[in-house]
Amino acid sequence: MSLKPLNSRMLETVARLLIVCDHIMRRFHMMSSSFGEKLKEVRKQHQYTQKNVAEALFVSRKTVSSWETGRNLPDIETVNRLAEYFDVTTDELLGRNKLKKPQTPSLIGVSVAILLTGRLTILATSAMLIFSDLWIAVLIGAWLLSKKLQIPLKVSMFSEVLLAVVMWSSAWQNLFSMDFSLQVVYVLAGLVMLIQPVRYLIKVKFNKLSSL
Repeated sequence: MSLKPLNSRMLETVARLLIVCDHIMRRFHMMSSSFGEKLKEVRKQHQYTQKNVAEALFVSRKTVSSWETGRNLPDIETVNRLAEYFDVTTDELLGRNKLKKPQTPSLIGVSVAILLTGRLTILATSAMLIFSDLWIAVLIGAWLLSKKLQIPLKVSMFSEVLLAVVMWSSAWQNLFSMDFSLQVVYVLAGLVMLIQPVRYLIKVKFNKLSSL
């Protein structure tokens, strides 16, 4: 039996195996790079550091860095935990679906509804009516702006806290001879605006405590 055909077939088989291995390695590299890019993107969208993510998942910061650079890939359980942590799907995190931009949570619309109800149902002076109209216009503008622009979460939370404090101050100082009912309306509208910032603060504190 001639060795030439055998050697030829062996070389052909080896060549095919090398091509398959190269293809697998390329796919792995592409998957690693895609996952790393998505992970880095969603982390920055939520304004978290690598240390924040590492503490939440009980891994080292270097491990998170290796995921983002594509040097390593986490196991499927860790991918699920990452998706849950960032409130995205695993398909989005793995690059199979387009990563959606996180919507900045806001209850400004509810506060506007409360102020508008008070404006239409409670008797007030002309100056107070104009003051309420200005507040409603400001809140509607802020709400529309938050929907149109990708405002950083911390900026949005700080703005809502600031607006709530100003509303409470207006009620406390009884501006424009504000009726007691309107004072209650302004205090309630301010409280509603504080719900999301407080929830955000609790989430941040919980993540820090869970990492201890």
